[in-house]
Amino acid sequence: MVAGIAPASVYSVRVGMGYLVMLAVMSFNVGIFIAAVAGHTFGDFIVKASSLALAKPSQPDGLSMRPYVD
Repeated sequence: MVAGIAPASVYSVRVGMGYLVMLAVMSFNVGIFIAAVAGHTFGDFIVKASSLALAKPSQPDGLSMRPYVD
């Protein structure tokens, strides 16, 4: 049960931030809307770029294993 506290806390922060962004966008202020979309786009780019940089590169032929050659 204690191990679930950290993921639950992260989830609650993410949901809270999502609601704050939703309220900001619902203010119908175009500048805030553009900033929210740009922030989400930039954040998505950073997360995906860092996960691709940490991923193990595949072999040049795209196979995960060498084929058996007799």
